[in-house]
Amino acid sequence: MVVAGIVVEYNPFHNGHLYQIQKIKERLNPDYIIVALGNNFTQRGEVSILDKYDKTELAIKMGVDLVLEIPTALTVSSAENFAKAGVTLLENTKVVTHLCFGAENDDIEKITSIAKTLIKEPRNYKKVLKDELSKGVSFPVARANAINEIYKNDQVAKDIINKPNNILAIEYMKELIRLNSKMTPYIIKRNGPGFYDTDIKDNISSATNIRKMLEDKKDISNYIPEDVLKKIKKNKKILTIDDFSDILLYILRTNNKEYLENIYEVKEGIDNSLIESSKKNFTITSIIDDVKSKRFTYTGISRIIANIILGITKDSYKHSLETMPKYVRVLGFKQSSEELLSKIVKANKRSKVAIITNVNKYLKDKKSNKDIKIELEKEIEYNNIYQIKANLDINSDYTKNMLVL
Repeated sequence: MVVAGIVVEYNPFHNGHLYQIQKIKERLNPDYIIVALGNNFTQRGEVSILDKYDKTELAIKMGVDLVLEIPTALTVSSAENFAKAGVTLLENTKVVTHLCFGAENDDIEKITSIAKTLIKEPRNYKKVLKDELSKGVSFPVARANAINEIYKNDQVAKDIINKPNNILAIEYMKELIRLNSKMTPYIIKRNGPGFYDTDIKDNISSATNIRKMLEDKKDISNYIPEDVLKKIKKNKKILTIDDFSDILLYILRTNNKEYLENIYEVKEGIDNSLIESSKKNFTITSIIDDVKSKRFTYTGISRIIANIILGITKDSYKHSLETMPKYVRVLGFKQSSEELLSKIVKANKRSKVAIITNVNKYLKDKKSNKDIKIELEKEIEYNNIYQIKANLDINSDYTKNMLVL
C-alpha cells in the first residue's frame, strides 16, 4: 500500500496545491493521500482566511483522503517546529509510506546533506552562527550565513538554503532523520512563484499574493479552484490579523513585562518594545512595522503576537510539544476511503497513540489520557478566539462532527 503524506496550511488552497496533488497521483499512484493541516493561525503568525473545517472540506473535495489537525501551538511556530509537528503527526499514523513536499530545488541528496549538517552542528557551523548572532541579526539570517560559509564552494547548496520552500524541505528531512522514519521523502518541484512572491505564472499564484489580492478586492478566480472561490465568497468575514488588534492592545496595555516574558518565543528586548509600541499604535500591522529590526523579523514578531493573542506560554508550548506524539486528531475523510481510517486505528491498536475522531466523546471518557485532554481543551479555546472574530459559532470543536464526504 502506498500512502502519501503532505504537511500543509492551505491559506487558501490554490492551483499550486492542486498541481501538487495531481503530480503526486501521477507519479506515485498512491492508494491514499493524507494531509497534516495547519490550524486557524498560521506558521508565519497570520490568520487563516478560512477556518480548519472549511479547509478540511476543500482538501477532501480536491482529492485528499484524510485530514489530520496540527495543534495550534505547533502551527504558530518556527519552520523547524512546524515541520516537526507535521512529520510526527504523519509518522504517528503508521501507514504513511511517502512524505511529499514542494521545493524550489529537487536535489534530494543535497537537501539531505544540509539537513544532516544542521543536525550535527559541526564546530565551524557553530562558530559562524555565534559570530553572526553577536552582530544582532535574526536567527534565520545567522543560520543561512553559517550554512553558506560551510558550503561556500557549493553554489547549489547556497541557492537551496536561501529559498523558503527549500528551507521547509530541509526541516522535513531533519525530522525524517531524527525519527529514523521509514517514510520516503518525495519532492514535487514547485511550478510557479515562491512563497512570498507576487509574480504569477500561468494560473498559479502564491498564497501570499492571493491574500493580498483579496485584501485589495481584486479578482482571484484564475488562481484558485471554483469550490474554494465559492467557499471564500460564502464566508461571513475574511479575517486579517488586524481584526485581532483590540485583543492585543488590551493585553499589552494591561500587563507588564513579566507577563510577556512567559509567552512563547518572547525574547529579551521585544517585550518592552511591544508594550511601548502599543501606546502609540492601534493595529497589529503598525505595531509590527514599528518594532521590526535586524534582530526581530516581521514574521518572528507576527508569531510572537499570535502567541500573545492566544495565550501560548513557554510552558503550554512545551506541553503541546511533549503531548503531540501521543495522539492524532482526525478532522475529516473521504467516505470512499473509510478503510484508510480503519487501517490507522488497527496499526495503532497496540501503541499508546490515541486516534481521536470525536473530541467531545474523548473529553468525557474518564479513561482518556489527561495530557491529551489538556491539549484538546486548549485547542477549543484557540479555536473560539478565531470563531468569535469570524462571526462563527463558538465551541465548534465540541459540536462539529468529523467531516465525512
